[in-house]
Amino acid sequence: MCNKFDPLCLGATVLGHVGASVATSVFSGIATAFGNTADSAINWLWGQLSSSTTVSLGGANFELDLGIVVSIAVVLCLGLFIIQLVVSALKRDAGGIGRALRGLVIATIGCAITLATLNLLLVGVDQLCAAS
Repeated sequence: MCNKFDPLCLGATVLGHVGASVATSVFSGIATAFGNTADSAINWLWGQLSSSTTVSLGGANFELDLGIVVSIAVVLCLGLFIIQLVVSALKRDAGGIGRALRGLVIATIGCAITLATLNLLLVGVDQLCAAS
């Protein structure tokens, strides 16, 4: 403890308070800079995760996969159509041709509706996840 009439002691005390204030200010500035950098890094990371995990039913890879699936589906549908025609011919039932055509139309429309609905649901889920 200093005597209030000792100028060296008072000068040292004032200098100590000024030094502590400057050190606190410097460390506070550094901590703020680190906090802002960490915040920016985390926001960037979440942005990258959000964009990389978004499922999209479009693009070159999806079109390639869709082409493969459609090719397989066409072969299977034509095979089932031919089987239906053969069964109709063996049973001598002309209504089998109509059922075969109706099955092809329903399968085609059903696939298109399914893909459109799935795409809408995926967009909705992505928007719900981004809002959280």
